[in-house]
Amino acid sequence: MDDLNDKKQAIMDDLEAANDLTDAAEDLYAQFNFKKALDYYHNGLEILMSIKKRTKDDKKFNSKMRKRIEEVLTRAETCKKQIKMAKKGKKKAGIIDLEEDTRLVDHFNQMAFGGGGMTEAERQEKEAMTSIHSIYNSRGFSKPDKPGTTKDTEDEIEEAKTSKKKKKYKINSDLMEQLEENIIPSGQSGVTWDDIKGLSDVKKTLQETIIYPQKRPDLFEGIRAPAKGILFYGPPGNGKTMLAKAVASECDCTFINISAASLMSRYLGEGEKLMRGLFQIAADRAPSVIFFDEIDSLLGSRSSSEHEASRRMKTEFLVQLDGVGSSTESILVLAATNRPFDLDSAALRRLPKRILIGLPDEEVIESMLRNYMQKIDCDFENDDSQIEEIADMLNGLSAGDIKSVIQSAAMAPINEIEGDKFMSVKKEDLRQLTIDDFKQAFEEFIPSYDALASFKEYQKWGREAEK
Repeated sequence: MDDLNDKKQAIMDDLEAANDLTDAAEDLYAQFNFKKALDYYHNGLEILMSIKKRTKDDKKFNSKMRKRIEEVLTRAETCKKQIKMAKKGKKKAGIIDLEEDTRLVDHFNQMAFGGGGMTEAERQEKEAMTSIHSIYNSRGFSKPDKPGTTKDTEDEIEEAKTSKKKKKYKINSDLMEQLEENIIPSGQSGVTWDDIKGLSDVKKTLQETIIYPQKRPDLFEGIRAPAKGILFYGPPGNGKTMLAKAVASECDCTFINISAASLMSRYLGEGEKLMRGLFQIAADRAPSVIFFDEIDSLLGSRSSSEHEASRRMKTEFLVQLDGVGSSTESILVLAATNRPFDLDSAALRRLPKRILIGLPDEEVIESMLRNYMQKIDCDFENDDSQIEEIADMLNGLSAGDIKSVIQSAAMAPINEIEGDKFMSVKKEDLRQLTIDDFKQAFEEFIPSYDALASFKEYQKWGREAEK
């Protein structure tokens, strides 16, 4: 019995040593120190192969051990490729994660022990190990020492373990910098509440959800806690993104502006890493607002035919925002889309407050006209009847299209200048802008889409989504 316990303890010690080596290799790999990482992977593989041989009678444990060895071999082969690419002066390839549930310590107590000859599978793995040895011979590397035989190796392993405990984020520094580039400092978005005409109800909702809870957190507790997610939806070109910019300027919190390009990667596994890192940054700098612009490009409906990387990234978003163990009390997710009907139903559930950003009415259009015409000389500046006539003419267009018509009309006096006089004409010599310029611009303008018909579709979707 004592012999069995001693054997069991010896294997446990070896398994811990192998995990220490592969953990150290993981950190070195993340730091792009591929040569030293390869050394540590080699040492860890030798120990894992020894454990597998000594526990071959336990088929279940042996199968898990085989999977662990295959994964470490895969990373070692990746190190080989990285070293080869570095010698050729090529850019480093992407980093691939290993499965962390193959460390096998928790399964150890279930295994049996025994001896016997080498199986065919073990023979093949031994040949694979021989090929790892050949890496060193062919590349001119010296074979690394056995684990624990030099003080330098022990110190390096301990240093790597310590740095791993201190490491705040679980993704490498390059990916973290990529995310931090999307943080907009308070007051630097260039848009304030006054720059947005109309949408008074929406502004009030945002103040109640973001501004007031910051100033009086004692009033917004329990059932009064603000929603974690807000969705802006509606026809394009009506101020959804501008509202988010105003929030970034007005609220005293960390504002992170995210688009699909911020989270997409060509390397499998990095998309969900970036999503997890995003919420880690937001939690660390709370209170925070994460703004997903055109969120339909990130969180469209899941299907069996979509790419694995896209599906995993969507799942990570759902888990981070409202999953077990998520910590998002001080994080607000703000999202905007023109395609709410394409969003995944689980994502919609995590955005409970949905606000339709509609078309500007005549009062808002008049306000836009007065704002844009402030620095332009026009003959109807103080004529309310003409401004109302223009507003009535532009009613039914999106805010973006209205701006395009006003811009086209404002260019009319400049377009009349003859070519040889263009460089010598003075600004004050330009003729006044007239209502006829707006009528001409409106007649020539082609709307980007049927705003009224589109708005009715959004209203219909909103009613159905609330059921």
